[in-house]
Amino acid sequence: MSFVLELPSETISLQDGQKIAELYDLGRLRNISGLFGGLRGRAYLVEAEKGRFVFKTYGVKFSQDQLLSSINTLQFLDKFDLKVPKVFPTKNDADMLTYQGPKEKERGIMLSFVPGNYLMEGEVTTKSFQQAAYEVLRLHIALKDCPDVSFEKKEDSLEKWEDILAGMDNLISGLKQSELVKLGISRKVLERIRLFLEKGCRELSESDFGTHYQLIHGDLWKTNFIYEKGELSVLVDFDWVGLGLIEDDWAKFLGEWMSVSVDGVGWNDCVNFVIGRARKNGAKYFLSKRQLELRTVVSLLQLAGDFLGAIIKREDPDALSCVGRWYNERIEKIKFLIPDG
Repeated sequence: MSFVLELPSETISLQDGQKIAELYDLGRLRNISGLFGGLRGRAYLVEAEKGRFVFKTYGVKFSQDQLLSSINTLQFLDKFDLKVPKVFPTKNDADMLTYQGPKEKERGIMLSFVPGNYLMEGEVTTKSFQQAAYEVLRLHIALKDCPDVSFEKKEDSLEKWEDILAGMDNLISGLKQSELVKLGISRKVLERIRLFLEKGCRELSESDFGTHYQLIHGDLWKTNFIYEKGELSVLVDFDWVGLGLIEDDWAKFLGEWMSVSVDGVGWNDCVNFVIGRARKNGAKYFLSKRQLELRTVVSLLQLAGDFLGAIIKREDPDALSCVGRWYNERIEKIKFLIPDG
């Protein structure tokens, strides 16, 4: 492509937008505007003669192989009745568009646009959770038959459980009492979490609980489920699709969706629905409640630990004030899942 996109950029000029529309044979461009952005790149709403689309860009930090895995997966899923985006090729049948960025060549793909928004805190209902869980189950069943191509292999979250415990030890010893007070959490709680993990990981390592390795979504954040008028309309962001454990995919999902609020959907309702649906809908795997519980704690802990790592290393002197609510929400969920001691 002959033009340059300055990434990350909130906008693309109408002139460059028209070039993109022409390359995808979308007809006359009416408008192009920024939707969201991050470390990987940005997404833009393209409004053209042939409809509305999403042009998603990827910077140099996102590998071409991983992007191809995402495209291949969405193309495979297109033949199923799933709520996932459709990938559109250029008019020359290229799956991705390569263009000159500010430093090196970068890439973009064109996706279908589905209206809606992700659910904000307090908007999650039993119905919205069940719709999301059912769609993930259907997705896992479809992905099991996806052709074996060069997908990224994801690590079992419990495979290196001794490292997880060592990380907890560093966490407990690395935080000053004043920092714990500001975070609103006691050293005793952290020690309780560590004890729960050690006991649970040893139990699982010595048990015959099976795991199920196949292609998974890999990024089941609540914000990737888009709703319109109270109904799930699309599951997005297949950028991190790869070969991994179904149990780890569900753990991230459950940790995101479970609530410790009386107004939300509690853990037991969440996990029992997922396990029951898996059995009822012919999923060829059995989900262990105990294993999902432990993996969910690990998932929540890793997310919270990303923030605590910055505090321990003193990379950000204002980190404590930034961590606040986001960190505590996850610790509160962990405390809910582990027994009092």
